[in-house]
Amino acid sequence: FFASSELAILSANPIKIGMLAEKGNKKAKLVQKLQEDETKFLSTIQVGITLAGFFSSATAAVSLSEGFGEWLSSLNVPFAETIALIVVTLILSYFTLVFGELFPKRIALRSPEKIAMAFSGPINVIRLIFKPIVFLLSGSCNLLVKLFKLKPNNDVKVTEEEVMGLVSTGVYDGSIDKDELELIDAVFTFGD
Repeated sequence: FFASSELAILSANPIKIGMLAEKGNKKAKLVQKLQEDETKFLSTIQVGITLAGFFSSATAAVSLSEGFGEWLSSLNVPFAETIALIVVTLILSYFTLVFGELFPKRIALRSPEKIAMAFSGPINVIRLIFKPIVFLLSGSCNLLVKLFKLKPNNDVKVTEEEVMGLVSTGVYDGSIDKDELELIDAVFTFGD
């Protein structure tokens, strides 16, 4: 949930989201709000991912590795508890990476705007719950940005090539006619 939310909201096209928000789409407005304050959003996501990882690791370490360690000890395996802890940690890491990071992010890349709008409500509620922790993390991050004199990159520029690429994609998927492609191309040619 957190991994796919992060990627979907950060990669959702701000122009598409802005157009939907202008039409009154409340979920799109919420996505805009989350995109505008990237530091608080990322802090919320990181708190969620950290807590989920912490609790799954603690649960696995206590319940799974103890039983596995006892079983290995019954087989007279040296360092049974240590081996059990390492094996359980590696297995948990595999499942966490595949099912908790890679696969959800792959899903989010398929339709970021749709997923961003679907998850924006729950993320906003979680943001409110974690507000004190997020405040501390965001403040710390903003302080580091100032200390290292990093400038925000708020320049969203769209080039002619990007517009033509989007139009070409629209022609390919059938949402834009070839006549419209020629018209848009003629506009750029006329400008040149």
